[in-house]
Amino acid sequence: MYHMKCAFFTLSSACAAFLALSGVQAAAPQNKLKYYLDQIETYRESARKKTLIELTKEVLEIRIKPAKKSDGVNSYNLGDKNSAKFIGYTEVLQERAEANEKDGQYFYGVYLLQACMSLNNGEHFPSYGNACIDAVKAFETAAEQGNPNAMQNLGMMYKFKLVKSNKSTVVSDWYFKAASLYYTNKETDKALNAIEEVLYENQFYPGGIQLKYVIENNIPLMDGDVTCEEMEKFPALVFHPIDLGSGLGSPVSIDYYCPKNLSQLEFLKPLVAQADNLRGSSGLPQICTGSIVHARWRYHQFALLKMGYYPQAYDNSPVKSTKVSSYFEDWSYQSFHNRALFKTHLKEIERVRPLLVKWYQNEHGVTAKVATSYTEIALRAISGYGYDTVPSYLSKPALLPYTAEATEGRYKQLIQSLGSPDQKVSDTAVLNSLRRLLVHEAPVDVIQKVIQHLSRVSEKGRMESLLSVAIKNSKYVEILLNAGFSPNLQNEFGKTPLYYAIEFNQHDSVRLLLEQGADINHKYNAGYEDSWHCLGVTYGRTPLMHAAQHADEAMVQLLLDKGADKALQDESGSTAVDYAQRHEDKNMINLITAKL
Repeated sequence: MYHMKCAFFTLSSACAAFLALSGVQAAAPQNKLKYYLDQIETYRESARKKTLIELTKEVLEIRIKPAKKSDGVNSYNLGDKNSAKFIGYTEVLQERAEANEKDGQYFYGVYLLQACMSLNNGEHFPSYGNACIDAVKAFETAAEQGNPNAMQNLGMMYKFKLVKSNKSTVVSDWYFKAASLYYTNKETDKALNAIEEVLYENQFYPGGIQLKYVIENNIPLMDGDVTCEEMEKFPALVFHPIDLGSGLGSPVSIDYYCPKNLSQLEFLKPLVAQADNLRGSSGLPQICTGSIVHARWRYHQFALLKMGYYPQAYDNSPVKSTKVSSYFEDWSYQSFHNRALFKTHLKEIERVRPLLVKWYQNEHGVTAKVATSYTEIALRAISGYGYDTVPSYLSKPALLPYTAEATEGRYKQLIQSLGSPDQKVSDTAVLNSLRRLLVHEAPVDVIQKVIQHLSRVSEKGRMESLLSVAIKNSKYVEILLNAGFSPNLQNEFGKTPLYYAIEFNQHDSVRLLLEQGADINHKYNAGYEDSWHCLGVTYGRTPLMHAAQHADEAMVQLLLDKGADKALQDESGSTAVDYAQRHEDKNMINLITAKL
């Protein structure tokens, strides 16, 4: 099967390219073609037994004798054993590269580089039109795997314009990456040679200058222990791609609390703390978060160090204003708590922006324009650390037309777009738009008109009910309850709308919820097995306990009058009285204990 696939040019690039150039046709004499294909298979078996170095060396030494021109196509002798050897060997070389054998991509790239150069020097080494591009791809993969030779070859290919790039520093960048890795691997001579290439291309290249100084003065820089002093003196060397580990530990020791780490700047600390709070993993046991959170923290802090000590690394980055993720905004509409975090975060970004611009100007001596660019990159990194953990199920929601305008107080177009009450619209869009309108406190008549287009209430599972964001307005609550929204829909850790109404002291809303069947003795409960309390919730809490801790005496009295059981205990054994004691309200304690 392999031979026929190879003959019809559908297998590897090496096989297909060579057979195409050699003019092998399906119409060739069958006995001669069969013998030729058998030779290829023999060479394939031989190639599998060789080391990658041996195999690549033999491939590079192959030359194919030219034959007569056939149908205007440069052809090679079908019986030339070198042509069969070439196909068999390069096919296996490609297979071993694709199988991720150690250094397989690098040696495959070396073969492709030879094919690339053969396009230009007239050698009788089989080549094809995309050889140069494929060589770059192979070397880039090898570079990602940490092969400095691949990095150096990439620098050479761009230097001699075997491939094109729109990036002016591409040659210096690749040679510098190679030099840095050679230095890390203690291959000093190779590192110096690569540095010479860097400085030949750009004599002012910061990394090249600094690395040359480090090597010539025998400074133990890349010794696995990165200090603040090294960041200050050799930022271009310190802040290169580095392995910080993927779990609890790191192979490199880094001082993350250096003074120019953006997280250590006093005026930025509140924003950094907000991002950490949004991320929400702090304080939970490792069995809840996994060890990956430690690695994410290290990479984030290393990025903030880089932005503090070496923002010049971002000189070629496009300037974009800091915009919060649309998913973060969607998440903010899920509850009053989320919305408060969202608004506070946006306000803090606006507060620190001019301060950070000024800091970059003073600390790095750059223009206001450059400082603004650095600032936007930094703010996106700080904020992104917080909101890149917004649940993936919050994809961009379907909304009714003109919902954005309505949240700004312009309702006419939204109402007009809905048409008559019997006009069909997406229930999902109605629910999503309603959530936003409720949060933005739209007029009651607007809520009433929008909800008329809801064909059925489809809140399912464990999520924040629309009632939870409606409880500050009893008219909203009444409309939603009359439309069929359940007063007992629980969120992820078992909280119902009643708890929110209690927390915000909304007595009228509490009465409406209870009248429509809200469970007055409901208890928090996990939606799934949560043996380690990874949600950070004390389960078993009742509405009365919640009121004793968060609400006023009138709310507690209301719940007691409606039949709240004050003898119930949460999972820790606490009762409503215990919650009142934590609240340190003697009158409330007396109120609850009066009839015990």
